[in-house]
Amino acid sequence: MKTWYNKNQDQIEKYKYFIMLNLEHDELKELSKKDKVAERYIEDLNAINSDPVFIQHMADEDDRERIYKVLLAEEKEKAILEGIEEGKKTGLEQGIKQGVKEGIKEGIEQGIERGLGQGIKKVAKTMIENNFQIEDIIKITGLTKDEILNLK
Repeated sequence: MKTWYNKNQDQIEKYKYFIMLNLEHDELKELSKKDKVAERYIEDLNAINSDPVFIQHMADEDDRERIYKVLLAEEKEKAILEGIEEGKKTGLEQGIKQGVKEGIKEGIEQGIERGLGQGIKKVAKTMIENNFQIEDIIKITGLTKDEILNLK
């Protein structure tokens, strides 16, 4: 027997009506052999548990509880999926913003490099037109001999 098994007889006698509420059917039968109130309790319990109206009520209540749990689980899953979608959307938006930022930065850097490269080539071309020595143009611009010769 569960709750009251290890207690002494005085404690069992004192708390037996509370103990009855937590007993399994077989344990309750054992206790009811010694006590008229407990015997009456088990008879009433058996009568209630045999009543078709009560059985239907409990079945309906169980059904309502199962339906509630299913609906709750569905809502929870729906909320999780919505959260995931919202997270993806936010992440995508942030990723796009970050990508645009980095793209602009990279574009500016490439534009500056191209502009500098074109400027250097323009300077080298002007130096060629003013009869500078190729070695001097290489030193000043950092261009290779082939790059300078292609400008002519």
